[in-house]
Amino acid sequence: MLQELRKYTRSWVASLFMGALALSFGLWGINNYFQGRTDTSVAVVGGVEIPIPEYQRDFQNMLKQRPNPDGSPMTVDQARKLGLPAQSLEAMISRQALDNQVRKLGLITSDERIVEQMHAIPIFAGPQGTFDRQTMVSVLQRYGFTEQQFIENSRADVTRSQLLDATNNGFSFPYGYTRALYAYISELRAVEYIVMPASAAGAIATPDDATILAYMKAHADRFSTPEYRVLTYASIGPEDLLSRVQVTDQQLKQQYELDQAKYQVPETRDVQQLTFPDEASAKAASAKILSGKSFADVAKDEKKTDADIAPSTVVEADLGGERGKAAFALAEGGTSLPVKGTFGWVIFHIAKITQGVNKSFDSVKDDIRKEVGVQLAQSNISDMINAFQDAQAAGETIDEAGKKTGMHITHIAAVDRNGLGPDGQKANVPADPDFMKQVFTAEIGEDGNDFQTKDGHTYVIKVTGVTPPKLKPIATAKAEVIAAWQKEQARKQLDSKAKQLAAQATMQQSLASVAKMLAATPKILGPLNRASKDMPLTSQLVQKIFSAKPGTAVYDASADGNGIVIARVIGAIHPPNTGADPQVAAIGQQLGRLIADDFSRTLAKNARDLEGVTINQKNVDGVTGEGS
Repeated sequence: MLQELRKYTRSWVASLFMGALALSFGLWGINNYFQGRTDTSVAVVGGVEIPIPEYQRDFQNMLKQRPNPDGSPMTVDQARKLGLPAQSLEAMISRQALDNQVRKLGLITSDERIVEQMHAIPIFAGPQGTFDRQTMVSVLQRYGFTEQQFIENSRADVTRSQLLDATNNGFSFPYGYTRALYAYISELRAVEYIVMPASAAGAIATPDDATILAYMKAHADRFSTPEYRVLTYASIGPEDLLSRVQVTDQQLKQQYELDQAKYQVPETRDVQQLTFPDEASAKAASAKILSGKSFADVAKDEKKTDADIAPSTVVEADLGGERGKAAFALAEGGTSLPVKGTFGWVIFHIAKITQGVNKSFDSVKDDIRKEVGVQLAQSNISDMINAFQDAQAAGETIDEAGKKTGMHITHIAAVDRNGLGPDGQKANVPADPDFMKQVFTAEIGEDGNDFQTKDGHTYVIKVTGVTPPKLKPIATAKAEVIAAWQKEQARKQLDSKAKQLAAQATMQQSLASVAKMLAATPKILGPLNRASKDMPLTSQLVQKIFSAKPGTAVYDASADGNGIVIARVIGAIHPPNTGADPQVAAIGQQLGRLIADDFSRTLAKNARDLEGVTINQKNVDGVTGEGS
């Protein structure tokens, strides 16, 4: 919720910046802070606890702000894979550490400032287009905040920004450095070039057997058989136990109710709005839009900033009444006619539409039955694995333990890292890459621990033998080795010839004689900048062109890989700039902000070090489901 609202004011941006610090803190050894505790917090920063509910709320709101590309809600499992739980916690720890320092410095924010800020947040506008407390309370409830909690968070963010602003405002990069960097970035070059075809390398002789053997040994990884492993594995999956579980209609309905957020999701819209004091002003602006002017340009005419018209993600009930009907009747990209409110007139623009979901119990009943059945089956799998481990602990082999507990037993005579047998065919192993990773990290002859793959199957592996890699017989690999050796020799000869011809072109300050030798016609290409990707130049050759002195010839493989491009630099210019050049000024400002950000990061790190951080990993995992 706060991530959504912070974009509306500068102080929110300063606080949101702290969320991005999570990646930086990973470099400072966050793992050193993790310790087990028995309290009801996820972390303690300088003696101040971060309660479990607050972390849970922030983490859930982060998920809401980051849906999947198809618009579906991000799951907790997906979030864990992206590292979002740690990012959310790191942001909270950083904010708390700075808040502790703010209190020690005696910084405060007045009630008037908080009220002013809250009234300026568009998503809190009611049916009349102005701040509405009931609308605010409704929005806050959707994101798990009470009014008082939101006010406290707002005050902390605004006060914290005072400290950050004092640290990072006013930095400027020296003009001389900025101008030199601009000259480097904006430099343009032109080249004349020819393409030397691969055939210019000439014929490559067939190597003798001694050369073939030496080449094979030097590239053993390319011409050896793979490592093969002999294994036995026990397996069990949810589908094996579905017939043993019974799912009642009551369980299905309970699961449906628990997953209402997944089956009943209202349509949301990213809505921009312009508010006018009277109908005449609104109609005048609407006429401009109807005549072809964009909503954004009309907003500029009305002296509105990007922040003033920043889109708010709302459901129809958030807008209410006629305003809601008008906004939700539009297509994506559409703009409404003026809509009357109690204290003004509003024009809406729909930046984005996210379709809602409305699935009845009957329509998803079968899916829920399978889902609940799998959950119940997983519980039975846990019991089965425990029984399997007890049998192994009693001295039974993997075959005996599997037969006793009902797990499937599979014997593999030989399998490589790609899941293939010596005949090149797929071995009888799961397709999941995690399975093969376990096979090739297992200790030979030892009973492995059980592990679960992404599809919910559980396995126990025992590797009983290994056939190490060995060079293939020359007779088997000879054709492959000869082709690889000849290709490498051709590349070396072509590279050597290109080097000589580039040196000749540089000495003669022309590609003419070199082009004549290759029966090629020089071509001119330019202007090029450092990011150019003009065929047939590769990015590597463009870098060489910008590193060479004018008049110098350089070379590299062509973009299609079928030859070598020899290019001679025939011109280099730097666009003129003056002390008032806006591009130079923009670069200086950007560099100044980067320096300021470094100071802010240092401030945040020092605050953490001064305050001290302890993390209760068990409580964190309880919120995110890690290890469950």
